[in-house]
Amino acid sequence: MSYDIINWYKHLFSRVNRTTFTPIIAKEAQNSYVIDHEGVKYIDLTSSGATLNLGYNPPRISKIINEYSRKLTHFTFLYGFNIECLDLAKKLIEIAPQVGIDLKVYLGLSGSDANEASLILAKAFSNRRYILAFTEGFHGCGLGSNSASGIRLSRIVYSKVGGLNDVLFIPYPDCYRPKIDVGNKSCTKAYVEVFKAVIESLTYPEDIAALIFEPIQGDGGIVVPPKDYFSNIWGILKKYGILTIDDEVQTCLGRTGHWFAIEEFNVTPDIVTLGKPLGNGLPISAAVGPRDVMDALPNMAYTFSYVGNPMICRIAREVID
Repeated sequence: MSYDIINWYKHLFSRVNRTTFTPIIAKEAQNSYVIDHEGVKYIDLTSSGATLNLGYNPPRISKIINEYSRKLTHFTFLYGFNIECLDLAKKLIEIAPQVGIDLKVYLGLSGSDANEASLILAKAFSNRRYILAFTEGFHGCGLGSNSASGIRLSRIVYSKVGGLNDVLFIPYPDCYRPKIDVGNKSCTKAYVEVFKAVIESLTYPEDIAALIFEPIQGDGGIVVPPKDYFSNIWGILKKYGILTIDDEVQTCLGRTGHWFAIEEFNVTPDIVTLGKPLGNGLPISAAVGPRDVMDALPNMAYTFSYVGNPMICRIAREVID
């Protein structure tokens, strides 16, 4: 039976949609455990693709799903209003790392949406051409977010379909397996010098709209940068008025001991994005940034029919609480 199901998957589903790390056919799950169709119990060390901070089927989440399945499974956020989204937005602004800044919230369905929106808004607001990104980074599967992703798969996709042409890649500060010649310098100093050289190689560094980055690289290998790296490049970014997009799709909501991993590095990003754990398995993402940046495009310029689902917004608020 297992091989039949796996073969049907290969036959019916586009390969661009998935891969197979472990041939588990899930039937039910609870807490950290998945039980397959033959009753075998597994510990899920992946947190179902880094999405389940609260584990499988926590009672508080199940209660909300049961309640909303009877009273309000969906109501359009695009044209109307619901209290659940409002409560979530207030909470996101409350915990956001940009303290003392007038913030607004963008809602999406996935981390790709949140990062794509952030790139679009940064370029629209700044009216600038270039995006900075790091090698081995991953920011999503949209045309823009894929273009700004440095992992091998994203570069293969880009080579076949194109995308943003004006993305400049900089080596991510990996001190365990350095991608540059550090020599007798400190790891931080060597990588900061490369960062500065890339920016200043441009005729007009002022034409860079934003840097998008992961505070800890995920798909690139769980790479933790030196604690003083970001604080050393922040002055360069500020000098040229370059916005910063902190991709916390994997690292948000307590995964590093902080609400956001960037808090460990003592810098404040302009925009922060959230995804995977926000809905505890249900599709929701968010970007939080300055009011003028988040309103840089007209109404309905980048949105989707199912964003702002009241049930999922209520669940996201419960995840944070």
